Amino acid sequence: MQVMRILLALVPLSFLFVGCAEMQAGVGLDPDITVDYVTIQDPTERKAAIERDLNSALDGVKANPKSFEAQMQLGKMRRENGDNKGAIESYSKAIEVDGGNIRGYKQRAMTYFSTQEFDKAAQDLDEALKLAPSDLQIIDQHAYAHMKLALQCRQSSDFASALKSIDAAISDYQLQLKRFPNSGVASSRIGGANLAAGETAAKSGDSKESRRRYLLAVESFQNCVNGNFVGNGPPAGNRFFQAQARAGLAKAYLELEQPQEALKAATAMPIEELPKDALIPLYMVQMRAYEKLSDQAKATEIEKKLESLGAFHRKPEPPKFPAELNNQAQERRKK
Repeated sequence: MQVMRILLALVPLSFLFVGCAEMQAGVGLDPDITVDYVTIQDPTERKAAIERDLNSALDGVKANPKSFEAQMQLGKMRRENGDNKGAIESYSKAIEVDGGNIRGYKQRAMTYFSTQEFDKAAQDLDEALKLAPSDLQIIDQHAYAHMKLALQCRQSSDFASALKSIDAAISDYQLQLKRFPNSGVASSRIGGANLAAGETAAKSGDSKESRRRYLLAVESFQNCVNGNFVGNGPPAGNRFFQAQARAGLAKAYLELEQPQEALKAATAMPIEELPKDALIPLYMVQMRAYEKLSDQAKATEIEKKLESLGAFHRKPEPPKFPAELNNQAQERRKK
């Protein structure tokens, strides 16, 4: 195989099954999310408008520092201006004024997402869930924070904390599935979280727990495949999620050393008109399955498809030293 790196390997496939409701919600209905500047095309005008409203928010806090709404508005404008540290300070003051209002915790958590402080985001969303235990958006964001935190913990080899965070996310996804029993998205996320747990347990040396998690992932992804995402949008959308579920199912089978089952899962649906984001994971697991089956010709065929989709990039060549360049020049002159 060519010496290449898969771009998607930078983030484990199992962690691609998580999502955040912040992007799904109707942001125009949220008083703490700014949409006013989207329509201003000129960058200078947009910057001036943001600075004007930021100064207005600062004046509001000076006039009434104990106002929850004033602190929230200042936090929003500071975040809009790229000042995450200042936004966190404002949201913290809003929470001091009214610790029973979910908005302060939610927006401070969203800002912690921007600063990659997922442990603090998870803590704020813990508090938000106490105030609104049935809020599906908060549940989704809470799961997202814990999956991102799990990835950070795993990268620092804190496998016990990673598994704890993954289990917190799984609990959230199970709440979603309980609310919507036919939700293929929730089942897919449970499968992805168990895949991540299996990989994490394997890295910690716990092969028994790893296998248990992979079997749970197979169960969740198989439910997605069998259900075909009934009720989750038009057929085109269903095909994308079906492809995602099949890629996850195949990945779980690969980890269980069942490459034939992995191939069956990854090749059992038509791929015409699938977007690149759906095709690449399917081809990735197919390539790995053929490699495990020692079918190098098929693996190379799939590798070429991946390369055509831009899934690879070549490792940069090491720098050449002057002596090496001089030797090459001498060789050319001899010719």
